[in-house]
Amino acid sequence: GERVNNLAKVFNITAGLTKKDDTFPKRILTEPIKAGASKGHYVSQEELDMMLNEYYETRSWTTEGVPTAEKLAALNLNDAAEALKKKGLL
Repeated sequence: GERVNNLAKVFNITAGLTKKDDTFPKRILTEPIKAGASKGHYVSQEELDMMLNEYYETRSWTTEGVPTAEKLAALNLNDAAEALKKKGLL
């Protein structure tokens, strides 16, 4: 659960992924839905940014999507915190 999600996020960050990589495929952000209750609508970049900010806050991550030192300590992921510190991200 939560430990795995945080550890995976730290792994991705140390591999070079950033907030800009937390996105949908371009067509989801530009092509309207073709059928159903949401026909004609799509997720705008602004809506996605809002959702990401709420998601990061719910996870106790920074606004850039980095798990906080406190969150990693609470999950006993001290090695992961150290990896982020070495990259200058904590």
